[in-house]
Amino acid sequence: MGKIIVTHINMDLDAASSVCLEVIKGNTAIDLVELIPADCKERLPSTRYAVDHQLGVKGKGSALKELEKAEQILGKDFVAEVEAADTGDIKFQPRYSLGKLFNAMKSGVRASGGGEMDLLRVWLIFCKGVAEQQKEERRVEKEFINIKTVSIGSYRFAIPGEPLSPQAGIKLNEEGVTGSIYQDGLGLGVFRFPGRTEPVLSETCSELEKFEWFIHPAGFLACW
Repeated sequence: MGKIIVTHINMDLDAASSVCLEVIKGNTAIDLVELIPADCKERLPSTRYAVDHQLGVKGKGSALKELEKAEQILGKDFVAEVEAADTGDIKFQPRYSLGKLFNAMKSGVRASGGGEMDLLRVWLIFCKGVAEQQKEERRVEKEFINIKTVSIGSYRFAIPGEPLSPQAGIKLNEEGVTGSIYQDGLGLGVFRFPGRTEPVLSETCSELEKFEWFIHPAGFLACW
């Protein structure tokens, strides 16, 4: 039995991919995964190890890229796309088509001993997710106009009353909004939307580090 793997709550693409890589490598099992707050600083016992978390493998970009055999097991394209998504690299063009995703699922189901119906169930989960995103996008089309924005210099930031959905963020980005200033429970943050290179928050918000804010080195996030 492998060690218990730990990553942060509200997993993103990097965290989920890192966990899945460790499961594939046999270093852990999917039922031996624990989610802890991203700002947790308690030392982990030897029976646990962390990925995409400050207590373990974090990475200057994505944690996945730092993990052993990541490119060998998941491929350079996959790892590069996770890295680009995690750092907000606007120059990277995704290489994963629906065909490649479907074929990857088919291979995974077959490797697990499944048949056509098992593949259909897995693909159904993915398609339901896509349908839910489309439904959310239609809702956002009607409601995003009520989200308040504030201009700071030449930039415009959304100040949502609740955490933005990915679809709302995409719509605001398309409308010329730079990012969002948000409150999530007791947390505060400034987030720059993907595809934008300014402002570089690792520079403009660097003074906040003395107040224990997390400043992402890629410059798209500052949060406490």
